[in-house]
Amino acid sequence: MQYIRWKRNKYNWVKVGIFWSIFFVPLISVSALAQGSDSQLTGILKGIVVDVEVKSPLQDAVVKIKEENYSVSTDENGEFIIAHLPVGIYTAEVYCPLYISRSVADIIVKSDRITFITIELKLDIEVEESQEITVTAGFFKDTQNEPASLNMYSNEEIRRAAGSGGDISRVVSGLPSISRVNDQKNSLIVRGGSPVENGFVVNNIEIPNINHYPSFGLSCGALGLLNVDFIQDVRFYSGGFPVQYGDRLSSVMDIILREGNREELDFQLDMSMVGVGAIGEGPVGKGAWLFSARKSYIDLLSGVFDVGVPPNWSDFQGKIDLDLSSRHKLTFLGVLGNDKSGWDREHSLELNDPSYGCHNAVEATGGVNWMFMWDSNGYSQTSLSYIYTDHDMSFFETLTENRLIKNNSSEQILSLRNINHYRVNNVHKLTFGLDAKYFSTGFDYSLGETMDVWGNRIPEFNEQSRFSAFYGALYFNHIWTPSQKISLDLGLRTDYFTLNKNLDVSPRLGMTYNFSERISLSGSAGLFHQRLPLALLFQSRSHQKLKNPAAYHYVIGIKYLLTENTRLTLDFYSKEYRNMPLDPLQPGLFVMDETFRTGYFSLHKDLVDSGQARSYGVEFMIQKKLALNLYGLVSGSYFKTRYKGFDGRWRNRVYDNQYIFSVEGGYRFNRNWEFGLKWHLAGGAPFTPFDNELSAAVNYGIYDITKINGARNPAYHTLNLRIDRRFFYNSSTLTIYFSVWNVYNQKNLAFYFWNSLENRLDRENQWGVLPVLGIEYEF
Repeated sequence: MQYIRWKRNKYNWVKVGIFWSIFFVPLISVSALAQGSDSQLTGILKGIVVDVEVKSPLQDAVVKIKEENYSVSTDENGEFIIAHLPVGIYTAEVYCPLYISRSVADIIVKSDRITFITIELKLDIEVEESQEITVTAGFFKDTQNEPASLNMYSNEEIRRAAGSGGDISRVVSGLPSISRVNDQKNSLIVRGGSPVENGFVVNNIEIPNINHYPSFGLSCGALGLLNVDFIQDVRFYSGGFPVQYGDRLSSVMDIILREGNREELDFQLDMSMVGVGAIGEGPVGKGAWLFSARKSYIDLLSGVFDVGVPPNWSDFQGKIDLDLSSRHKLTFLGVLGNDKSGWDREHSLELNDPSYGCHNAVEATGGVNWMFMWDSNGYSQTSLSYIYTDHDMSFFETLTENRLIKNNSSEQILSLRNINHYRVNNVHKLTFGLDAKYFSTGFDYSLGETMDVWGNRIPEFNEQSRFSAFYGALYFNHIWTPSQKISLDLGLRTDYFTLNKNLDVSPRLGMTYNFSERISLSGSAGLFHQRLPLALLFQSRSHQKLKNPAAYHYVIGIKYLLTENTRLTLDFYSKEYRNMPLDPLQPGLFVMDETFRTGYFSLHKDLVDSGQARSYGVEFMIQKKLALNLYGLVSGSYFKTRYKGFDGRWRNRVYDNQYIFSVEGGYRFNRNWEFGLKWHLAGGAPFTPFDNELSAAVNYGIYDITKINGARNPAYHTLNLRIDRRFFYNSSTLTIYFSVWNVYNQKNLAFYFWNSLENRLDRENQWGVLPVLGIEYEF
């Protein structure tokens, strides 16, 4: 993606304009003919109100539309409907006896279309049924007992985020817990972790990687695979996550996809600078279906863009929800991504690129989730899924044409995941379940003869193998809430992996104390384990005897409600790593960080598990939900992340920015116009400088081993802007948005490298100014 460059040809803008007009002009023409007066345009708002802990529907909940001073009550199924609601953007205030009231913003009602929302309320355990009380709704009132290091996003907050490009990983990158890496990848570096340490769960189905152009063995890629128009909400844990999430050391992202329309057919066409797509949804039996297909098109504009690495990708996503009865529901989910990229030697010579080749990948997930409502106090979810990934990678040195890497590897995972929630009473709540996975993996992996960063000659490596393994886990969690002021959380998880025969036990503890309705204190401590990446395990049988990496999390968080729509959070954390892999032949380097540059793990013959690392820091965040047309987030952090090498010395990790500061938000002028921005500042990341004299002598990048991670890049900063314009028509809605990434064209450094074509030190910059134009047409 970083090699897309604009050809300086006076006809290019005309070509792009013609290309976009093929898609854009017919929509405008059809919509303009159907345009009506603003006062005549209405839509339908439907929804359901449920208990957040046990998902049972809540009858007689009052849903009030703040802007229209209109209210309606839910029926015995917890459902409500408001017909003939003028198109626009609304906030709902929701009240229910015995429950904490809440406000829900960003409800968009569109022309001649049904908008469906799910509203979850939390039980107020100190209110008795006979009490009559006066309640006021708020945006954060029901989140005071949530654990530290948890952030939640709604669909609209994800869609409108400046500089995200419809990528959920780039949306959360504005959090103070995430370090800056490289604009070309959406890597989540969470509190000193690495791209290996993040997990993703979609509707109770675990997906190893939710990105196009996935890095082998990592959780990052170039752009998001999931269609953000499918997403209902996201819960992102940057540490101290509950026991139902395992086999990860740093973070978990739990994504819930929305249902399709159960009453009518709806369609959407969209186009942006990254691709074109279509969405369809509608009823099927006692349920609904939802489907999307997207395709890149920049590779088709070879006459307009100088595409050294042409992004050629496509994806398909489908979801079907079926109600078998009032207590049983099935959800079928399918996600497929197909990626191709490659450039030849001539292009590399032209661009002074030291390598050339191709990387093709397929990532597919299919599964079904069964939701079973026990009674009004409990439910379970059980999913069965199949995951398939395939990499076909081959790269060569531009100067010598020697092979660098060949990777024709595939992995299949059959996964069973069960989670159960039961509320014994208002004081005791239980969560328990299991995970089981069967791996079948085939490797055809080759590394050409090369030189390592110390100047040592590394012989050619070839490995063809196939193996299978089983992974299983059991977990149990008990939440004790004796009053609304205090909540204690005690959990235990055990994991077993047959390949290395490691049995890991992970206890976790959490606590929350509410001093008042405005201020609360929370804390958590726990042990977390994760399997070594298969890309390391298969390299040597001795690696299969290593202990699994472990991390101890300690977090203390303070939440303070400044107003009903603005909250301040302050988190202090410490994370201690143990059993990390080290290579005695490279005593000063940290194996888990070597993917920072190459995107893959290099060859290691005999690793040991004596590595240590630590991260600690403080984070603050002021979050304002949309109220009076203004929303935003101001956040920052100061932290340190270091590792202990095989030589016993402590050094900075490559993700140690030291400080991060971010401002993002926007202003909604009216229902038609909205403006957003995101400005990000981060300290320079450490790097190891080259020994220029020695590197020039052998025309290969050789590190100065006396300065491992002893230098720092310049500070990173960038500004992204976005403006949205909505057009409401009689039976359709058109949204046009224009975004500019890195508005002032800051030359942020990605990394230094040794340019073997010119035998000199060179640098790779991150993205410069990048305009993004998009349209979404719903009908």
